[in-house]
Amino acid sequence: MGKQKSHAGTKLALKRLGFDVTEVTPVEVAAKNTLNGFDIFVYSGTESLISTNLSEANKEFGLQNDGQLNAFKDNVTSFLNEGGKYIAVGAGASRATKTLGLTDDIINVGGSNSNGIVKVDYEGTGITAGYGEDDIGFVYRPIWFTGTDNDEVVATLADSDNFFIAGHWKNNITAKGQAVIVKEQNKDVTLIGLEAGFRDHPDYLFRLLSNAIFEK
Repeated sequence: MGKQKSHAGTKLALKRLGFDVTEVTPVEVAAKNTLNGFDIFVYSGTESLISTNLSEANKEFGLQNDGQLNAFKDNVTSFLNEGGKYIAVGAGASRATKTLGLTDDIINVGGSNSNGIVKVDYEGTGITAGYGEDDIGFVYRPIWFTGTDNDEVVATLADSDNFFIAGHWKNNITAKGQAVIVKEQNKDVTLIGLEAGFRDHPDYLFRLLSNAIFEK
């Protein structure tokens, strides 16, 4: 989370799905290891909090020094090693996951103000159960993954020049056919490049969140 509350849509979507949701900040996880007792850690929001170089607006939420940064990394890793599940939603969360060392994927990001509706080919089982090929998704600050040899790729942007249906995304052709939802093979870490809970709007994509939570 951050001052701009970029995570709020995911939080509301999870609540509407019936989950018991508690907000935690990076500094709380670092200082108190507040992940103890939780089943799932959903990271949704800016990656700039996983840094010691914070804006004035975000200093109360983010990490203040290298010691806190290392404690945050250690506590998230311990959470996973003890059977916890980690889900990243959106560009900021995916880049934070890279910083935390939880993925070796290459995180490719479009323009910060780019957004719109895209054609998506979903695998149709597990995390993407209920969705299919030639389906749709929503992106904001679009993101796609390459170097995914250690992942299970469960959804890709459609491999066609017109995969971007509507919105604003300059030079989007570079993302055509690329992975947009992946799960690490050797740890319970899922990266969702689509904005599945964006501002509590895309109800059609909420199932991706619940699927990811229940997926073994």
